[in-house]
Amino acid sequence: MALSQEERTNNNKRIQTAISEYKESQLLPTRNIFSAINYNAFYKQHQILTIAGRPDAGKTQIAMYIAKSQLEQNIPVHYMAFEETRANLYSSFVRSLNPDQLENLKVDGVGDGELEKVLNNIKSGYEIGYEFFVIDQLSLIDVDTVPTIREKYDKFQRELLKVVMELPITVLQVSQLNRDAKESNEPEYNLAESDRILQNTKWLGVVSKIDDIDKQTKKLRLQIRKSKIENGEYADYEFKYDYNAMFMFDVFDFQEKPKWEGL
Repeated sequence: MALSQEERTNNNKRIQTAISEYKESQLLPTRNIFSAINYNAFYKQHQILTIAGRPDAGKTQIAMYIAKSQLEQNIPVHYMAFEETRANLYSSFVRSLNPDQLENLKVDGVGDGELEKVLNNIKSGYEIGYEFFVIDQLSLIDVDTVPTIREKYDKFQRELLKVVMELPITVLQVSQLNRDAKESNEPEYNLAESDRILQNTKWLGVVSKIDDIDKQTKKLRLQIRKSKIENGEYADYEFKYDYNAMFMFDVFDFQEKPKWEGL
C-alpha cells in the first residue's frame, strides 16, 4: 500500500532528524580513549599487549601514552626503547608527569635490546617493584642464536610468554606492520615479526597517522583488535595527539551505527 504524502513527509523528517543527531554526536569527544574500551586490558596481570603500525605511524607515542596512564594510576613502569636514548625518553615523560609519578619510572635506551638482557631486566624489575613493562620495539631485539629473522622473533615471543605467565606483570610490546602488505580491514594478520605475536597478545591496537595538524600535533587512528566491545565488534578511534604534552584529545568512536539505519 502506497504511503500518503503526509506519511512520506513525516518519514523524511524522522530520517533528517536522525541524520542531524548522528552528525552532532560525531562532533562531541568521547570519554578518555582507554576508559571507552569496554574490555580494559591494561590493568590485568599475566598479559601481553601489542601496539602495531607502519614506520612513523605513531606507535611509540601511543605506547608512551599507555605507559603514562599506568604511572598516573601509581603502577610502576619500566620502559625499554631501543632506538631512543635514555635522556630523550626520560625528558618526554618529564614534560607530562609530576615528580612523584616519575619516581615510579625506569627507562632503558639504545643498546639494551639483547634477548637475554630484556628478559632479565623484566625479571629483576619485577623483584624491585615494577609491574608494567614496555618493549619498544620488537624489530630491534637482538637474538644471535637462531638462523633466520622469523625464528628470532618466534623465540623471543616464546620466552617472553613464559616470563609473563610466571610473573604477575603486564608487558606492552611495539610491533611493525609488514611494509609490503596492502591496507586491510584485518591488519592484525600483517604483523611483520612473528605470527606468535597475534597468538600471544590479549589486546592489539593498530595505529596509523591520518594527518599532521601542526609541528607537535598529529591526527591518528587506533583500531582495537582481539578485544571486542559489547556488540561483538572491534572499536575504532580517531583522535588528536600532542607529542610534546603526551596528551590525547578529540577522541571519536567510529563503531557507533548511524541512527537512521533501518528507517
